[in-house]
Amino acid sequence: METRKIAVACFIGGVLCCTVALLFAPAYWWLGLLSGIAAGVTSGYISYDFREILKAVPVALRAAERRGSSAVNFVEEWLHKPHPFIYLSLFISVVFFSWLMTGKDSFTNHVDPRTGMGIGYELDYMTILLMSIVVFEITGMLVIPYIVASGTVADYCYWSPSPYGDNGLMLWRMSKPRREGDKPAQLTYANVARWFVMGLGVIVLFFIWTIWKYIAIGFWLTLCFFSRFVWHLFKLIHSEKRVLCAIDGTLGGVASYIWLASSATTFAEQTALVIFGGFLGAAFGVANWEIISKRIFHIDAPVNSASA
Repeated sequence: METRKIAVACFIGGVLCCTVALLFAPAYWWLGLLSGIAAGVTSGYISYDFREILKAVPVALRAAERRGSSAVNFVEEWLHKPHPFIYLSLFISVVFFSWLMTGKDSFTNHVDPRTGMGIGYELDYMTILLMSIVVFEITGMLVIPYIVASGTVADYCYWSPSPYGDNGLMLWRMSKPRREGDKPAQLTYANVARWFVMGLGVIVLFFIWTIWKYIAIGFWLTLCFFSRFVWHLFKLIHSEKRVLCAIDGTLGGVASYIWLASSATTFAEQTALVIFGGFLGAAFGVANWEIISKRIFHIDAPVNSASA
C-alpha cells in the first residue's frame, strides 16, 4: 500500500517537473529547469496521501485563526463599518469603465452608406449627455459626505432636528464623550462651505494615504494568516515519506528532461518525455523506499521490532 502511494506521488512529481520545464524550453531552459524542480518537489510532496492533507486543512485553518484571532477581529470590525467613500469610488469606476467599453467605437465618425451622413458623433453626444447626468448626480451626492467627513474627523458632529423648532436641521458639535450644553451649529452658507472644504481635505487624505494604509494592513494580515496556515499544515502532514516523494519524483523528471529534451521536438515526443519522466520518478521512489529506506534505515519497521 505504501509502495503504491509513493509510486503514484513520484510519478506525479516527475510528470509535472517535465511539463513545467518544457513550457520554457528551449529559449529559457534554465528557468524551465528551476521551475520544473519547484513544481516537482511541491507536487511530489503534496501528492503522497492527499487525503491526509484534506483532513488536515480544517485543523490548520482553525489553528491559524486562533493564533491570529486579534487580527481577524480587527479586519471584521473594519469591514462591518460603513465605507461610503470606497463604495462611491467603486461605483464611479464601474460607470466610467462601462462607458469606455461601450462607447470606445463612438469616437470614430462612422458614415452611414445609405445617407452618407456621419453617425458616430450622434453616439458621442448621447454618451456625453448621459455621463454629464451621472457626474451631476455624483457631485450632488458628494457634498454631504464631504461635510460628514469634516464633522466626523474634525468636529465630531452629527445632524439632528433642532430643539428650537424654527431653525430646521442643525449640525451639533459632539466630543467624545459628548458634553452637556454644547450649542448647535447653524446650517449657514459659511458653515457649509467651511465644512465642505474641510471634508474635501479629509477625502483627499483618505485617497492618498488612508486607503493605501488599510490595503497594506489587509495584505499584511492576509500574508500572516496564510503563513500561519501553511506552517500548521506543514507540521500536521510532514513525514519522511513526503520528502522521499518530493526528491525522487523531481529527480526522475530532471533526468528525463536533461536526457531527452534536446531531441523532443514534436508534441508526441514531448508527451513521451513527460510520461517517461513520471515513470522514472516512480522507479526512483520505489527503489529508494524498498531498498534504502526499509532495508537499510528501517524507516517503516515497527517500534517493537526495531527496539528488539
